[in-house]
Amino acid sequence: MGIHFVYEKTARNLKSFLRKHASEAERCMIIGDRIREEITLGNRLGMQTPIWARYGRFPNEPPDDATQTPTYIVDSIAELQTLLQRLRM
Repeated sequence: MGIHFVYEKTARNLKSFLRKHASEAERCMIIGDRIREEITLGNRLGMQTPIWARYGRFPNEPPDDATQTPTYIVDSIAELQTLLQRLRM
């Protein structure tokens, strides 16, 4: 298991990443600060743990429906680090 970054989190880039690394979406996570884009995309691709980083640029962007609902919400880098350690990621 490793940590890889996809900076432009588009469906095309994430699907390409999954093919390149022979990864299944459910074995990957997405961390983003945009509910309507990154978290929705992670849910639609079947990623195991979409994490909404509310400390980013869009902290007041609430989910509109289930496809926008994150599995976890973190409010700081320290919380993210603790969560990743707890999840053993």
